Amino acid sequence: MTPAVTSSHGIARARRAWPRLATATFLLGLVLAVLLVRLLPPAPAFSRRLGRATYWQSYETSYFASLRAYEKAISDVLGRGRIPVVVFGDSTIRGAGAAGDEVWTRVLERRLKAVNSRVRVLNYAQNAGDLMGPFLYHHLQRRFPEARYIMQWHFGGQVGARHPFHFWLTSEIALRDGTENPAVRRSFTIVPVTKAEERYAFVLASLNILTNHLDAGNWIRYRWLGRPYFDADRRVKIQPLRDAPEVDVSVTRFVPPEQEKTAETLRGIFIANQAARDHYLQRSLEERATYFADMYPTRLRSHLLLLTLDFNPYYAPHEDAAEMKVWRGMWAQLRADMARIPDLRWVSLTGSDGRMEVDDYVDLGHLTSRGQRRLGDAVAENLLAPGGWFDLATPGAGRPPARLAGKPID
Repeated sequence: MTPAVTSSHGIARARRAWPRLATATFLLGLVLAVLLVRLLPPAPAFSRRLGRATYWQSYETSYFASLRAYEKAISDVLGRGRIPVVVFGDSTIRGAGAAGDEVWTRVLERRLKAVNSRVRVLNYAQNAGDLMGPFLYHHLQRRFPEARYIMQWHFGGQVGARHPFHFWLTSEIALRDGTENPAVRRSFTIVPVTKAEERYAFVLASLNILTNHLDAGNWIRYRWLGRPYFDADRRVKIQPLRDAPEVDVSVTRFVPPEQEKTAETLRGIFIANQAARDHYLQRSLEERATYFADMYPTRLRSHLLLLTLDFNPYYAPHEDAAEMKVWRGMWAQLRADMARIPDLRWVSLTGSDGRMEVDDYVDLGHLTSRGQRRLGDAVAENLLAPGGWFDLATPGAGRPPARLAGKPID
C-alpha cells in the first residue's frame, strides 16, 4: 500500500486556513468571555461589616464600584422585605475619622432600628463623591422608588457639575438615563463635555455597558490583586483587597495645624465656601424655587432628605465681628429659605448656631467620633419626628415596601 503524499498545493491551503481559524477562535473566545462576564454578579460596592463604601475604592487600587454593584445591594435589601435608607456624599458623609460602630450611619441605623427593625442604612458616600451624588440618586430613585434617600446638598451653583474622579460612572449614568436624569441635564447645561478625559470616559462607560469589564476587573483585584504594600524586608507585595485590613481609625479631638501657612490656606477654603453660599443666596427666590423644582420635583420629595454640613468653626473669622455676623446670617437665611420649600426634608449642621463645635471635627471638614454621633442623632431626630419617615404615627411607616422593581415581594 502506497503511503499518502501531501501535495504542496494542500500544504499551501492549510497554511492559508490557519490564520482564519485562529481569528475565528479568538473572536469566539472573546464573545464567550463577554457572555460569561455578564453573568458574573457585581463585585462588592461597600463593606457590609461597616455598612459603607469600602475604603479601598481608589485610584491606587483601580477599584471603583460599578453601577450594577450599587443597584444589587438595594435590590437585596428590598428583596428581604427591608427598608433601605441610601446615603450619598463625600468622605465626611462616608464617615472618615471614625471606624466600626462610631460611623454616623451606624448611629443612625441603630436609632431607626429601635423603632423599625426593618430599616437598613446603605452608606454609598465616597471620597470626593459629593458631586456624583445627584447623578446616582436620580438613577437609583427611578429603579427603586420604594427606598429612602439621604443626599449631601451643596449650594445650587455647584450641584450637578461632574467631578473628574467620577467621570466614568457619571458617563455610564448619562448613557443609560439621558436627560431624563435631572442631574445629567443640569450638568450638560453647566459643564459641556469638552475635555479629552471626559470624552474618553464615555467610551469606557459604553464598553462597560456592553461587557461589564469593570466588574470583571474588580473581582480580580478583590480576590487576587489590589493593595500594594511593603513587607518587613521592604519588598513590594500585592495583597487581595478582600484580605486588606481596615485602615480607617477613630479620631476623638481636633488638632490644629502646626504651620500657620497651612491654617491660612484652610481659612481661605472656609471663606471661599462662604462666597459660594452668598452667590446662591443673592439669587432671586424665583430662581431658587425653579432650581429645586427641576432638580428635586415635588413627586420625589417624600423619600428624599437633603443634608448640609459646614466646615470646622475653628476656621471661622473670629477676629472680625462683621465677618462673623455675615457667616451666622448666611446660615440663618439659608435655614429660613429651605423651610419655605414645601415637602422637602432638610438637615443642616453648622457651628454658626452652636450645634457643631471645634472638637466635632478632625480637620477642616471630617468629623471626629463625637461629631459622627451628633450627625447621626440629628438625622435620626428628623426622620423620627412627627411626620417623619419612621414616625410611628405616619401611615405606612412600619410596613415594608410592597413591591420590588414592579414585582410583589414574597
